[in-house]
Amino acid sequence: MKFLFNFSFERFSPINGLLCLRHECILKGRKKPVWGSVICNPSTGQSLPLPRMKTRRSFGGKSFFGYDPIQKLFKVLSMTLPYGIYNGNCEEYQVLTLGTGKLSWRLIECCRPHFPVYNEVCINGVLYYLACVNGFLEVVVYFDFGSEKFRFMKVMENFSGAVRPGNVNTTLINYNGKLGLLMSGGLGCDNRISGSIELWVLEDPEKHEWSKHIYVLPPLWRNVVGEAELDFVGMIGTNEIVLSQRCLYERSYIFYYNITRNTIVKVEIQGMELFERSRLHTFLNHVENVKLMQEF
Repeated sequence: MKFLFNFSFERFSPINGLLCLRHECILKGRKKPVWGSVICNPSTGQSLPLPRMKTRRSFGGKSFFGYDPIQKLFKVLSMTLPYGIYNGNCEEYQVLTLGTGKLSWRLIECCRPHFPVYNEVCINGVLYYLACVNGFLEVVVYFDFGSEKFRFMKVMENFSGAVRPGNVNTTLINYNGKLGLLMSGGLGCDNRISGSIELWVLEDPEKHEWSKHIYVLPPLWRNVVGEAELDFVGMIGTNEIVLSQRCLYERSYIFYYNITRNTIVKVEIQGMELFERSRLHTFLNHVENVKLMQEF
């Protein structure tokens, strides 16, 4: 199923078969495009535009898509920056709940103003993301979509140097129901592999205890990967780290690195010729959802 948008600025991993995009669109009665969010269902081909937040001082910000498994509700968390602030803290935090009749944003409180950097993962109704406080990367943020409450954990000194804005070599993942963080010094634009991949796993959220695992890449890594520019996608239940090409060229591949057997497998994605030189985004664990958007 295909969706056409002028430009997609933000995209979030599918939640129960639905995908949230933030893109450039032209509203009724306007000539210039504005940024808007839309919920898409790839299984039915439908999309649902979300209402814009009502804010008087908004310059920009960030949104996250999630699901409350207890109440079985989809929600969107958004936060905005005031005008003229490029590297500060968000001022307003709002939540939009789908499936409750009229869609409307609600202001919620946040005890520690911050600005999300990038990269999020939702595990069992809890959203995790990295955030800056006053321009410096300091915390891992937990947001419970059920209680709509924030919690904060200070970034460990061990990986705070690598976890920084714009560093695509660091990715939060779902590691068998726990928060995980994949890191490498060489999976970036020039594909210079550092020789190993680090996996940090949050073992105790209350005590902020992490375990560290280092996996030395096999000798055949360079032969299999070649010159492909790679991004971490996440992990699957077979103990495999999934990586994908950043851009589509003549052929497109997904790579599976098994941390148990220390092997790398290359799988070609066929039928992508029409999208050559496009930016590629890969998602894991997508499931079919035949629910129609009218039900929201």
